[in-house]
Amino acid sequence: RSLLVPLALFAWALAAVDLRAQDVSFDDLLSNDRFYRDQGILHAEGKVEFLADVWVLPTASDSARALLGISLSNADLQFVRTEEGGWQADYEVIVRFEAEDGDSPPERRWERSVEVATFDETLLTGETIVFQADLELLPGEYETTITVRDRNADESSRGELSLAVPAPAGAAVGEPV
Repeated sequence: RSLLVPLALFAWALAAVDLRAQDVSFDDLLSNDRFYRDQGILHAEGKVEFLADVWVLPTASDSARALLGISLSNADLQFVRTEEGGWQADYEVIVRFEAEDGDSPPERRWERSVEVATFDETLLTGETIVFQADLELLPGEYETTITVRDRNADESSRGELSLAVPAPAGAAVGEPV
């Protein structure tokens, strides 16, 4: 009964809105994909679904600091029982930058583990795992490929995004971060 009223209101709202007159599909109403696209966030779907973004911060040197952020859920990884009675998932993050001028930095790899105490925690579907890495990149345009691989299940997902690293400007005082 408690769901009947919100569902009725939702159905009424959908009927009142002519979706054909807008640039919105019905699927977009029920997912976050449009928001991710509009914000430039990579949403990699597949066996190991994840969200990723790269923030570029200028530095005092000839390069820039790139902060890579990835989030994924426990439910997308295969957990195995540990000798201590808990559960552990192992995953790998692989990042490759392809520069327009052909002078690309080397591929970067990180291996991480996630440990939880109970089986119920292995089933969590929210963004329960956050991976961050700090990279140094020279100015330029990059096609960035990010892969997250479940090392226990040998499954992975991959996504691509374009990244512009600006040339350093002259010395100045900026806004606090």
